[in-house]
Amino acid sequence: MRALRDAIVDCELIDLPLKGHRFTWERGRGTEQFVEERLERCLVNMAWMELFPDATLTCLLAPVSDHNPIELCTELRVHNMKGWKFRFENSWLQENEFSTIVKRSWEQAVDVEFMQKLQICSNDMDKWGRDY
Repeated sequence: MRALRDAIVDCELIDLPLKGHRFTWERGRGTEQFVEERLERCLVNMAWMELFPDATLTCLLAPVSDHNPIELCTELRVHNMKGWKFRFENSWLQENEFSTIVKRSWEQAVDVEFMQKLQICSNDMDKWGRDY
């Protein structure tokens, strides 16, 4: 167990907080020996947290098991500076000009991180989509 703890520290992993019930395992409900523990976990690093800043980990109920499953929800959100939420339109894929817009936008953002590149590309797609 110590080796696992050392590996978690060495890799700078973060244990995502659990929403809902705090424990994922139980034994002896209704008895004096009732025990609850959090066994299931989700460990991530800072790069992952930057990619999925709004991720949530929720403890679900399992009525026929002593283990409760956990659900990891990630939602990649792309917003411009005004808080507007980008929405991709599948119909854009049918337009010949669309792939040119995306390729130009992606190649234009050379020395930026992935999320910034995605932001630039989504802004260009939105601008193009308004005229579409």
